[in-house]
Amino acid sequence: MSINRTRLRALLKKAEKRTILESIFLERQVARLPGTPSPRQLAKQDREERRARAKADKQDREERRARERADKAKKREIPASDGPHYVISAPGGNKVFMGNYTVKHLKTHAVTGKGSVFNTSINPGDISNAISTIPDSFFTAGGGAKEINVSNAGFDLVQKTSEIRSNYPDAKEIKIQKQEGVELGEDGKPKKGADGKNIPKMVTVTALVVDAGKDLFKTNTMTVVIRPANPNFMPEEAKNDDEISSALKNGKAFAILTAFPGKSDIPKASEWGDDYAVIVPDGGKGADADVQKQLKSLGKPNEKATSESNLRGGKVIVERWQKLAGIIR
Repeated sequence: MSINRTRLRALLKKAEKRTILESIFLERQVARLPGTPSPRQLAKQDREERRARAKADKQDREERRARERADKAKKREIPASDGPHYVISAPGGNKVFMGNYTVKHLKTHAVTGKGSVFNTSINPGDISNAISTIPDSFFTAGGGAKEINVSNAGFDLVQKTSEIRSNYPDAKEIKIQKQEGVELGEDGKPKKGADGKNIPKMVTVTALVVDAGKDLFKTNTMTVVIRPANPNFMPEEAKNDDEISSALKNGKAFAILTAFPGKSDIPKASEWGDDYAVIVPDGGKGADADVQKQLKSLGKPNEKATSESNLRGGKVIVERWQKLAGIIR
């Protein structure tokens, strides 16, 4: 039995249409069953599931990156009687030593009146993470001062004297002592005090006390000063450490000299002269004890001048009364 092509196409089209209609009928019947979600509800559920999966994938990626950053900025402690030293693994196989004396010095960057001030939440771990972002080329070039972006690093309180005076013409000037490394002996090694600790090198610099609040000087910039490690400045427990000893031999050992909030273009304190000064915000409230003492002395009137002024004032009053009484003219 033969059938022409036109007839065959018509039959196939009719069967296809019937199949579609049956599918639609079945979907409608199922939709009428109690508890069955509508197509719109199903589409909404599908979108929510896709969003949940995307959110979970994003969280997994962030956790993986955090683990990678932690591994990259691996920090190991070397026990010491007066606090642990830290060895930070940096790019290029470099090892960066951060002594406990450096950590203690960083705490001086917590109270106004000595220089720039760190945010109270900043800790050695933040510095370790920041160092992990420094490229190997920095270490190959011998290190130096490196600016790093750290959210809410602290407050930039060392600026050009001319700019401070221009912005705050009523600033009060005082002199403060600022640490700049340690005192060195003739042999080039740090001098030791009676307690066996390095004697800090202090430099006299200018400080300007302003009424502006500390928050006006917020910064997200941290400067870390890193140089090749000098065994003369390292404690015995660090020099005897296998990892540090190996890095010293291979020229891969570096040390953090200091870190502070602000830009890296500030010269050493001994080079400031009259060009740079420390800003003491909030009128000196909450500042270093030495600053508080100097501000109190500034607030006291000169006793001799006050006495002479009182004598002159008293003499004028007496003369006026004598004129009124007709005693003198």
